[in-house]
Amino acid sequence: MRQKATGKGHKKPPTKKQPSEKANTQKRKNVDMMNISEFEDTEVHEGNNYQEQAFTSKKRKKANRVNQKKKKVTVDSSDKPVVQIRQKISHERNLFFFEQLMLKHQITRKFPHLHFEKVAHGFDIYYKPNAYSELNEEMQKEGGGENQSQEEGSNVIKFIKLINNLMPIRDLENKSVMTGAFQKGKLGGGIGAVGGASSLEGPTTEHNEQYFIEIAPICVGDLVCLPQRLFNSSGQIGPLVICYKVTNSLFFIDPYTLKNFEITAQNYFQSPFRALLSVTQLAEYTINDIEVKKNQKGRPISAQAGRFQLSEVSLVKTSELGVAPDVQTFCHITQLLEVGDTVYGYDLKNANLNSDDLASYKKLVLPDVIIVKKKYEWETQRIWKLHHFCMDPEGNDYDAFLNDLEEDQDMRSKVMLFKHENSGSIASKIKFDSDGKNPRVRLEELLEAWTI
Repeated sequence: MRQKATGKGHKKPPTKKQPSEKANTQKRKNVDMMNISEFEDTEVHEGNNYQEQAFTSKKRKKANRVNQKKKKVTVDSSDKPVVQIRQKISHERNLFFFEQLMLKHQITRKFPHLHFEKVAHGFDIYYKPNAYSELNEEMQKEGGGENQSQEEGSNVIKFIKLINNLMPIRDLENKSVMTGAFQKGKLGGGIGAVGGASSLEGPTTEHNEQYFIEIAPICVGDLVCLPQRLFNSSGQIGPLVICYKVTNSLFFIDPYTLKNFEITAQNYFQSPFRALLSVTQLAEYTINDIEVKKNQKGRPISAQAGRFQLSEVSLVKTSELGVAPDVQTFCHITQLLEVGDTVYGYDLKNANLNSDDLASYKKLVLPDVIIVKKKYEWETQRIWKLHHFCMDPEGNDYDAFLNDLEEDQDMRSKVMLFKHENSGSIASKIKFDSDGKNPRVRLEELLEAWTI
């Protein structure tokens, strides 16, 4: 006899399985700026030796769940990266800078077992014993710091802590900023908790997972519209600001008031935002008039020990010189400019601005132009050069990075510049000025060259 649909003899329908914690985590990641699938995308990694890494990783995880016990897995140097670092922006200037920071802090000697490979938007780091032995021998001859044994530098967590002091980063697996949970040994989704299990002291480890590191997608010269929360917490600076320095924090300046402030990595990733316009979208303008702004005491309004100076300028797009009328705007780098100079700026009047943060400011009136930096006419030859260990030193991004180093003394103080073979003869042809309006690298700033 058929059982009644209701009553005592009714058979309960099967309970619906609750989604796993891993599924919920992945769902949250898809809303974020980056997700793990972008790290494992074979199209991004095309040309490297691990196109099947996503399939291999899933297979191993399934085997671990079935066995419900830990097994030692042999990790080959070409199998899969132990650390993946990504910065999703349209150019590679920050990656060139990041490589130079790592050379300055002797990453290749402190962690000789780590091998770096350049991939789209970042680096993949593999375990490979004595990857840079020849480079380290040359650096040792030049007296570059104290010796550290391979055992001391064999912990990947130590490496990530070091780069945490160089750039604004976070662990993408559990969205933690390195200055917080990571240093307390609570970082999830990586090679394990801080301790013996996470030390890669050889080609074998108890865990076979990866660290996914995201660099904040903001670069020097980017124009940013601050989210409302950061706008209020900064004392209502902006909301249109320019990034003028990147360390393990981001530094911004309001070009209309010269007020500046710092955003730590932790604060940034709590309310992440992207650049409204990036340095690849700069246009050239010619300065036709400059009016320096002064305070009540009659002194020029300046900030950061004279690094920035406020003025109102008349300018016109260089391509429309003699055709279009002048545009009035404020400028924060007056001390570097003279009438007739060329500057780089953002054309907000004709830009296609699609930003929810910008739309949230209903009463904000956008200027026609925001000036970012002065344009210099550099010679093709320089008295200095850089060394590289994973980046390809060519292309427009590399040329732009070299120009940034030449223009920004604070930036080049963080990298190692080496003498060119013909630095003496090249220096004799360069005109060095004393007023700082045409900055050039001087011979006394350079190190003796060594060969990689």
